[in-house]
Amino acid sequence: MFNWAEIQRRADGKILLLYRHERIFNEGLVRPGMRVLDVGGWGVLARALLEEGAICTILDTFSEDQYYSERVKALPHIVGDILQADQLWGQEQFDVITCFEMLEHCTDQSRGVENMYVLLKPGGVLVGTFPIPGTTHQVDDPSVTFLNREELRDLLTAVGFTVLMIEETGSMTKEAEPSSLYFKARKPGKE
Repeated sequence: MFNWAEIQRRADGKILLLYRHERIFNEGLVRPGMRVLDVGGWGVLARALLEEGAICTILDTFSEDQYYSERVKALPHIVGDILQADQLWGQEQFDVITCFEMLEHCTDQSRGVENMYVLLKPGGVLVGTFPIPGTTHQVDDPSVTFLNREELRDLLTAVGFTVLMIEETGSMTKEAEPSSLYFKARKPGKE
């Protein structure tokens, strides 16, 4: 089973980016000056995005865990939920929305994806991961709704996204046993 506590910090004490996060940079999805919304991101990716010059905001309900709270409180954030993203309506839309290991906890996945679609600029990209059952959550975890590849594709396309990719990926390295479905989807419009 995935053990978050063991991988959060590198030997030098800095937060460790997971392989699935690093792909955003390797694939050139984010450039300096881009507006990024990190949905449910725990601050790991947001800090790296800010260091690369992106204008990044975390949208999260925030854990009671003290380590987590301390880590994110200095980062630009909005306390909230993608299902109640009304605090973001009317703001400038985002170039990229990241959604790593969060959508499975969403009590209305369709509404969550619809809200992310609305928050993206035309041509904007939604990128994230969705866990494979039994890797990051128990298969029978009642707080999690799993989707297979086809269901995830259907969820994204139902609101208008063009799915660019859905593939299995590991968390730590490219060679790691797959633990998630990595997905990228584009909102139609200018690119």
